Amino acid sequence: MWVWEALLNLLFPRTPRCPLCGAAGTEGICEVCRQVLALFRRRGVCACCGRYPAEGDVSPGALCPVCRRETWPFVAARGAGPFEILLQKAIHRFKYGGHRSLAPVLGSLMAEVARKDSLYRAVEVCIPVPLTRARLSARGFNQAELLAGEVSRRLGLEVVEALAKVRETPPQAGLARDGRACNIEGALVPLSADRIRGRRVLLVDDVFTTGATAAAAARALLRGGAREVYVLTAATVAQRGPYARADFDADSH
Repeated sequence: MWVWEALLNLLFPRTPRCPLCGAAGTEGICEVCRQVLALFRRRGVCACCGRYPAEGDVSPGALCPVCRRETWPFVAARGAGPFEILLQKAIHRFKYGGHRSLAPVLGSLMAEVARKDSLYRAVEVCIPVPLTRARLSARGFNQAELLAGEVSRRLGLEVVEALAKVRETPPQAGLARDGRACNIEGALVPLSADRIRGRRVLLVDDVFTTGATAAAAARALLRGGAREVYVLTAATVAQRGPYARADFDADSH
């Protein structure tokens, strides 16, 4: 199949388009999309969970209301941008439409965020959030694994499959925060303890919503011997307000 597609591309070359907005005549992400993402990033995020405020800016080092009362098992979480407009559509095409070619694009944005954050300079190994065998077979690929491969290549990290998802979880969409946490808890177990013991690990996923999946994965990694866990995603859902998409089935994989 790929040979046939390559032949068609050779005979009828496609017009270069921005992988996010689809604008013609550009190689890679267009300047407009880069400006939009830069604008979002300048708004500031919670120093811990990395989510965007409902409105206004967050002062450097400030915590959101959730993180002021929550003790997370990870050190910090960061996303390449808000789960809205450009990234929302791109992630849907990537995750549900089978557009694997978006992995390098999203992975590049994620690596850029990690490089600019001083907290993430300590990470030593990259770990994708896993799928169950049934879900992997049905989808044909693990989106987190593809993203981890792209991020690790750009940051010079080793990818380790240090987690397994041992049971399927019902969709997280529509569940409240506590319900999501109960839904995922116990579904993830640590593997390859000798390769993560005492190391600072970078946990990679596509979207950070309530943090239920990231927290469950981080706890499993800490049980497996990891020293610290840092979370990196392609997008982050705002807690509420115009950028919020709390009903998105992001944590169900």
